[in-house]
Amino acid sequence: MFKKILKYNDLIVRETIIGLMIIMITFVFVQVLLRYITKNPLTWTDEASRFCLLWLVFLGCAVGVEKEQHLRVDSLPKLLKKRYRGILDSIVSIFSILFFIVILWEGVKITFAVADQRSPAMNISMGIFYGSLPVGAILMIWYSFLNLIEKVRPN
Repeated sequence: MFKKILKYNDLIVRETIIGLMIIMITFVFVQVLLRYITKNPLTWTDEASRFCLLWLVFLGCAVGVEKEQHLRVDSLPKLLKKRYRGILDSIVSIFSILFFIVILWEGVKITFAVADQRSPAMNISMGIFYGSLPVGAILMIWYSFLNLIEKVRPN
């Protein structure tokens, strides 16, 4: 049951990223096309593209955390024995989770602070833009926690 939930969670995140990428590329293409053909571009496509990009960044960061594909300095772990390397990886995961909790906390505060503001072109709540930060942080905490469990679980 738990693996099924994880599978659907991963599927939803990945499909959302793909959908946002397609939407963003389409908006940018239409923006450029209308700018050069009609000399009168749509005003909202630029803002919508930035909206998609923000969500792409934070959802993509979560996928990077899940796959453990973010940049890291691996000089010290290579010098350590395998047992100590696992301990160091666990410590790094714990500090990552703490960092993501801070991001979540601050992201929620910022999101609520700007929730009443409206975006200039699309006239939607800026909380939707800034909401990508806490959502991405929750996913990064979740994936970091799962990675930590994998590291400390005996084979």
